[in-house]
Parts: sequence; structure tokens; C-alpha cells
Amino acid sequence: MQLAADGAWEDCRRAPLATLDADAGRALLREVTRTASRDVALEVWWPGHGFIGVRWTLDESAEAVAGLERLLAAPAVDPAGLIDAAAGGPIGPVSFAEVGAVNAWRSVGPQIVWRRDCGIDVAALHRRPDLTSCRRPVAVEFSADLPRPLWLALEISRPEGNRHLLDEHRLGEYLAAVG
Repeated sequence: MQLAADGAWEDCRRAPLATLDADAGRALLREVTRTASRDVALEVWWPGHGFIGVRWTLDESAEAVAGLERLLAAPAVDPAGLIDAAAGGPIGPVSFAEVGAVNAWRSVGPQIVWRRDCGIDVAALHRRPDLTSCRRPVAVEFSADLPRPLWLALEISRPEGNRHLLDEHRLGEYLAAVG
């Protein structure tokens, strides 16, 4: 699991979910929240190079603690169950999908490739060589706003030398699944 203040994943705090108890989780959340000016978010990775994430504003600190506690109590085998637990309810419809460098959302910056009301725009990635050949793994995040801002991300790059090359075929398959 990793926690970040204000979307600064480059400076996130990490802790192994399997060994984290509720007290240590709450202490880590408090530590990250102290450095935040807007919000705090958590992400949980699972085998297969994917992760889920949930964000809370600072005035939702009680719900953030409750979400973390539900997450720690949830079985860590089902990504959908983990995100439901952390978010506090079932996931709403996907609003948009964006491609970005893992743990570099601020420094590299994401590119929106799908919106529910506009469809797919993979061509936008051709204007982003920093994402098609990146120093970090590249993922597509499917974001929803209900019951709070949350996302499911899947890695869509393959390592080649010291770079990660975007796999447009894999991205296309994932985007086709949302429409």
C-alpha cells in the first residue's frame, strides 16, 4: 500500500499491506495527512501489475480513517472488493481514462485517452513521447467519482533496456472494455 499527499506519488509513503495493522495504518495516514494541503490518497497494488486508488479531501479525514480500516480488514485477493472497501461502497460508472507514468503523475503528467461522453482518443499519446517511451512503467487509470474519487489502473508498458515502451495493443483492449 502507498499513501500520498496532494497527488505527490513521487514522495509517497509505502507499507506492506499484508503486515500493516490498523494502528500502524492510522499512524501512517496521519503522517501523510500532516503534509497535505488539499487531499490524501492511497493505492494498493496486487500481483499482475495493477493497482487501485482512492482519494479523500482533508475535511473527510474521518472517512479516510474508516476507508483505511475497511481496506485493512478486506481480503486482499479481489481488486474490486478492495476498492469497494476503501471507498465505502460500490464503484460508480467510469468517467474517464488517462495514461501516465507510475508514481510520476505530477512530474510526467497524465494524458486523457477516453471520456465517457467523447470516446477514445489514443492519438493524443502520439504527442506524448514521454509516455510512449518512459523511464517508469506506464499505466492506464480508469477513474470514477462515486462514491468518491477512485481509480483502477493497469500497467500497459513493457520494459526494454532502461525504458518502458507503451503497448498500444494492450491499451486498446482495455479501452474497448469501457466502450
